[in-house]
Amino acid sequence: MNSAVLHKYQRRIYTLIYFVLTMEALYMILSLLKEESVILNTLKLSVVLFGGIALFATIWTERRFKKWRQNGKRISEKIGLRRIIIFESDLIQKEGYESYELHHQPQSFLTGFKYAFQPKRQIIEKMKKELQEDYEKLDSWAKERNVFIFTTTHPKMAKLWEETSKPYFRFISSYDCADPWVEMNLLQWVAATFSTTGRIGFSPPKQWETYYLDRGGGKF
Repeated sequence: MNSAVLHKYQRRIYTLIYFVLTMEALYMILSLLKEESVILNTLKLSVVLFGGIALFATIWTERRFKKWRQNGKRISEKIGLRRIIIFESDLIQKEGYESYELHHQPQSFLTGFKYAFQPKRQIIEKMKKELQEDYEKLDSWAKERNVFIFTTTHPKMAKLWEETSKPYFRFISSYDCADPWVEMNLLQWVAATFSTTGRIGFSPPKQWETYYLDRGGGKF
């Protein structure tokens, strides 16, 4: 199980939802003409059919990845992580090591509203402090195990993580993107930026790259 498969399913679900919304908009426009037609009836059936498929796909995806997500949450809470979260993964494997994906830990929308009234510099400084503490805890946990940790993220987040993970980890670029479905759409990016900083971003990153976390001396 890995995030690339999850992101692929989510991308397909979003495509279905966009299609349903487009059909719904066309249906409403044609309905204003108050004329029954084959096109109108076809649009009505399309909305119901593809809306049902999107709902089923959403429920199925949530159920399939529920245990994987819960396990990652349990491990991360046991370590004491607040700003990052790790999941067991088979996306990239290294012989003799347990593979884990590292991800940004999203905050709640309520937290985003609180951040909206605070200076951005104060929010960033708090985030950096908590990330430094997270990486210290992650390092202590990793010392007791043979773990291979990697992450796929955008340059701005990679720079922040690289800065705050010192001296515990080095971020080594793979010069590749292991997750071709990782790119966020506008709605996902708006939600992520607002819950993280209390500000809304309207330009989702286009560049994403996979990094390996090295604990020093080439030991992953």
